[in-house]
Amino acid sequence: MLMVWIYQALNQGNKMNTLELKDAIKNGEIKLHHTSLFRGYVSRTSIESEPSEYHGRFGDGFTMVSPNWDSTNYSYITYYIYA
Repeated sequence: MLMVWIYQALNQGNKMNTLELKDAIKNGEIKLHHTSLFRGYVSRTSIESEPSEYHGRFGDGFTMVSPNWDSTNYSYITYYIYA
């Protein structure tokens, strides 16, 4: 079931860029909820991904994926939720 939420999170339309997300975190509008592993590959050549809109188990907000330098089978997904 968790894979369904991750799939939905990764395939939502982008409505916020990275700078806007960082400003929202700084202003307290959005908070970092947690970071977890998901099964999938994220290219190591891209430093930052664009935030993807997220509506799911942990609330509403955005997710960002990043590479896991210790594995090619698992990558990180970070959940940012509206405060």
